[in-house]
This record gives sequence, structure tokens and C-alpha cells, in this order.
Amino acid sequence: MSKTKQTKEEAFKQFMEVFSFAMALREFIQNKPDKYKEFCRLGKQVFGTDELFVEWLKEPNFFFDGKAPLLFLSTEEGIKYIMDRLTGIEYGDNA
Repeated sequence: MSKTKQTKEEAFKQFMEVFSFAMALREFIQNKPDKYKEFCRLGKQVFGTDELFVEWLKEPNFFFDGKAPLLFLSTEEGIKYIMDRLTGIEYGDNA
């Protein structure tokens, strides 16, 4: 029974993370459309396709304390950090 409960708690936590991301992304797009376009352009430039960029955003990453970079879209500092990491990757840093 506790295994099922743990799974439900994990699912809820994952849902809340995705929901938080969606809200942050919506706010980012609405409030900073030019910055969002720059963000997407840089991601595609670094990874070659939108799909690969999105996959990178969703995967846990060492440079983001083991979290998915997309979870950092909720703050201006987080967006800047993601863009800094993208620039680093572009110039040879690890992903």
C-alpha cells in the first residue's frame, strides 16, 4: 500500500512541477516575448532542432542541481542562467 501511496505522491509532485513550468512559461511568453524569441533561437542554434532543445530542457541536469532546466523558467535569474548555460554549451562546456 505504501508503494502505491508513494507513487501517487511522486505523480502529484511531477504534475505540480509541470504545472509550475507551464505557468512560468506562459508568463515568460506574455511578459517578455522578445526575450522568449531570443531564448528559443539560442536553444535551436545550440541543439539544432526545437525537439532536441525541449528534450534538454526536460532532462535533469548536473548544472541545475539535478533538476530539469525548464523548472528554472519561473524567474528572471533562472532564465538568464539557462541562457548562460546554453552559451556555455555552444562554446564547448558540458551540457
